[in-house]
Amino acid sequence: MTPRIETYQLLKTNYSEANLDRENDLKTLIKQINKDLRQSGYDETLDEELSFEKLIDTLEYYIMIYLDTNSQDVRTLLYRIDVSEKELLSSIELTPLKIVELIIKREIIKIKFRKQHQ
Repeated sequence: MTPRIETYQLLKTNYSEANLDRENDLKTLIKQINKDLRQSGYDETLDEELSFEKLIDTLEYYIMIYLDTNSQDVRTLLYRIDVSEKELLSSIELTPLKIVELIIKREIIKIKFRKQHQ
């Protein structure tokens, strides 16, 4: 199984275990990522109609570009999203796809927490 397929499956499992509504909460997830991108100084905006797989692919593409141009900005983004430093450091290989996985996992936790406390 390729790392991409493993990431798709892992994140889909996290998504469904969080009891998130596939369509509405996916838009909420994309809005949250867009907000964090803007607040971190990035101009890109993810289309709210993206599929889950396309979200992963597009975000991975952006992360690759960000890492090539200014890795400090990626650290700022991860800090803003509140990705666990422990998870970052424990990753054997910190690829753009792994960074996307950590971002989406953290954003899913935020959405789930907000839904529980509304």
